[in-house]
Amino acid sequence: MSFKSIYIYIAKKFIKQFIQIVLAFALLIFLINFIEIFNRSSSSYSSFYTQVELSVLSIPQLINEISTSIILISAIICYFNLAIKNEITIIRISGLSIWHISQPIALSAFGLGIFWISIFQPISTISTNKIQKIESEIIKKNPEIYNSQNQKGIWLRQENLDHKGQEIIINSHSANKNDLTFLNNTIWFFDEYGVFYKKINSKTMTLKENRFILEGATINSIIPQLNYEKNQKNFKQLSKESLNFINQKNQQIIIPSNIDEDFIRKKIINNLENASSFTIFQLPNLIKEMENSGLNSQKFKVRFNYLITLPLMFLAMSLIACFFGINHVRNHRAVIIIFLGILAGVALYIISAIITSFGSSGLISVFASTWMPSFICIATAILLIYSKEKN
Repeated sequence: MSFKSIYIYIAKKFIKQFIQIVLAFALLIFLINFIEIFNRSSSSYSSFYTQVELSVLSIPQLINEISTSIILISAIICYFNLAIKNEITIIRISGLSIWHISQPIALSAFGLGIFWISIFQPISTISTNKIQKIESEIIKKNPEIYNSQNQKGIWLRQENLDHKGQEIIINSHSANKNDLTFLNNTIWFFDEYGVFYKKINSKTMTLKENRFILEGATINSIIPQLNYEKNQKNFKQLSKESLNFINQKNQQIIIPSNIDEDFIRKKIINNLENASSFTIFQLPNLIKEMENSGLNSQKFKVRFNYLITLPLMFLAMSLIACFFGINHVRNHRAVIIIFLGILAGVALYIISAIITSFGSSGLISVFASTWMPSFICIATAILLIYSKEKN
């Protein structure tokens, strides 16, 4: 058997193992998500078909997030299977070193990385956007089920077009960039002196033809407009009169707006959209548009560079797996070493997520949060293989 045939054989074993691990994780993710969605949707807001659809659509997104760990686990198991059948020993006797044995798996992992960012990641993005669309439709029909907890929302500021010199500040916990629908909204009104005088709460709000249309609005507090001096002199009378204007219910309130719709869409993307909702092909234009609009594009830059470095990270994981996976079958510590390798995969995933979040928030540079971890992992893997080959 030629060396080329050996390389092809090892590469095929690894790719087969990788597919098996991906399918196993996909089944596990589906079951966990289905149980969670079923319990969450027990009040019949969504049909059984919708629950199954959401569970299936969530698989690519979660597989995408743990892809580096899947590469590591697949490579470790592949090496262990080769070792347990004494194939590693036979290959080494034929004149190949550990470096040579790791090459086909490393190259396959790098190739899978390119496939991942160019094919699988766009599929994951499509499924994520589909999930958001389905959930948005469910919430639109049943706004009472919307949970605003842990939502930072979007803030807008504009001139009060009905009263010159006054300002309006709008906060929405969630928004849909396609139809410009906003959920759980609070609108504050300030007079020309900067004094707050009215607040409106609305479950849903839509921007159409330069008008914010608030449905089912409640005026939670309103103070009759007085000039600043009169306000100061008649504060007690003002407080007494304002009680008559608390919790007024309105079916619909219309607020004129002069905010550009395209700017609002970019703001929604920047504040509420996850960077993983965009493919590697969409991110460069999105980053340019954000910067032209004066919005922060840091998290999108981090995501773009993360995707570029993903093949390198796949390569690093396959090399690290070589250290943990190639052990003599009679070595009683072999299983422990493999278990440590799997734990290392989980640890690397957690550390990578933390570093990426630091980069997205601007605490560290884009290079430090994306390229540096890849280089460090590759360097560590080379040192580990060197020590194993030496021993």
